[in-house]
Amino acid sequence: LQQGKGFGSAVMAPVLKRCDERGLGAYLESSKESNVPFYERHGFRVTRELKVKRGPRAWLMWRDPQQPQHFHTVRGVGYRFTVQGESS
Repeated sequence: LQQGKGFGSAVMAPVLKRCDERGLGAYLESSKESNVPFYERHGFRVTRELKVKRGPRAWLMWRDPQQPQHFHTVRGVGYRFTVQGESS
């Protein structure tokens, strides 16, 4: 397996970026509990845990659209702020 090398994030990033640009939320279902923290780091939250009788568990997850982030460099120091100009 290639876990921890950024492949999953690289695959998800352009899709989530498109959702954010269009103001759309994103939905996913995870059948592996150990993957839930990975998705949470990408802005998802568990909305429901399904426990199917004699079947696998599943975590239903939702991600609200995020404000696009803009990055600027001033004298070699990076600054990030949202579209509305809120500094972070």
